[in-house]
Amino acid sequence: MSSLEPNVLCEDYVKKVLQDIVEKQQIHVPEYTICAGSAKGDGFLSFMTKVDVKSKDKDLHLIIKCAPKSEEFRSIVPIRTSFLREIDFYENIYPVMDEFQKEKGIEDRFESIPKLYKSIQMDKEEIIVLENIREHGFQLWDRMNQFDDAHFQMLFKEYAKFHAISFALQHYKLEKYYDLSKDLFDMFTPGIFSFEFFTAYQMSIEQIKNFYQDDEIKRDLSQLKDNVMKYFEHIINNKGKQVVITHGDCWSSNMMFKYNDQNNPEKPTDLRLLDFQLVRKGSPVLDLSNFFYAGAPKHLLNKLDHYLKYYHSVLSKQLKMFGIEVEHFITFEELKNDWKIYSKFGYLKAILLIKGSLREPDEIIDNADLSANSNMSLSETFCLEFKNQEQINERLKDLTDHMLENGLIRVEY
Repeated sequence: MSSLEPNVLCEDYVKKVLQDIVEKQQIHVPEYTICAGSAKGDGFLSFMTKVDVKSKDKDLHLIIKCAPKSEEFRSIVPIRTSFLREIDFYENIYPVMDEFQKEKGIEDRFESIPKLYKSIQMDKEEIIVLENIREHGFQLWDRMNQFDDAHFQMLFKEYAKFHAISFALQHYKLEKYYDLSKDLFDMFTPGIFSFEFFTAYQMSIEQIKNFYQDDEIKRDLSQLKDNVMKYFEHIINNKGKQVVITHGDCWSSNMMFKYNDQNNPEKPTDLRLLDFQLVRKGSPVLDLSNFFYAGAPKHLLNKLDHYLKYYHSVLSKQLKMFGIEVEHFITFEELKNDWKIYSKFGYLKAILLIKGSLREPDEIIDNADLSANSNMSLSETFCLEFKNQEQINERLKDLTDHMLENGLIRVEY
């Protein structure tokens, strides 16, 4: 067998990990093809290995998601906690959600996650084995492109279906909901201190201030910069009108779409959400603002009210299937009020996501390789001048203009 790429599991280890799966699937005399399952920079807390298991009678196409083993990396990033959180979602939280939907006879169920085959929770050996949904026609959206209306329609719909399950569980099985969600504390905010994310946010907002001449705008941005940590702490302690189990990390690299014509991806026909390492309790706005602000072009930012109405209408439809009126949990006006407070979460995440998304391949830094002895910190890498800097600045300016025009920048609690 030819030598493998860095961060790709060796064949002997793959066979060991997959042995019980292969036996259960009754695959005899299997042949293994192993290669990288993701490109550099795609994963912050993990790396992927793509494995095709083939035999005369049956094939199996898998992705093995592995935790970095570097002691230095694990000492500053909550790798193990993140993997255990994702394993908990696949093995405990989602199965309860899925069974509950079936129990209530929901026809249009939320099923937009890949199939789990196996997990390993051993310290420094954390692994999640999933179906390779590329084999079913799903593909990643080009991270450099912004979403169009068709993709946003699908995303707001699927997140409404996902969030509706939490509301319905709270209505019918409150103790079960508490049991599922009791340990879903926020991991993103403490992680801001990892790799100096806090500094990255402050430096980035300072750069954005330079887009403007108006003193009042500069004051508002300075206030946000000076209160970044306070704002994230506010999110932890104040979760909005109602809380749900949120995805937690909603941007283009954590979702895959399927199309009738894969060579003409104008209208998606199906969706899968990926990476549940940051699942947490919180306002639905945390999910919605995350993917919307990270991926919306200027003309669609202006359709925010339209998308929120669509989300709320789908949420209402789903809850009616459960026998619940949506107003019992959150009215449209309450959703909009929550947006005024919690959408800054999506804005702040988008600032760094936009910079990361528009980097050219040779500008991507593998975070697992960063160390305390590196010449540059992660925060400094986000403030470099990139080849696509003009496009980055344009997107950040469009997004910040939207926040300012809608009165969403000022830190008010």
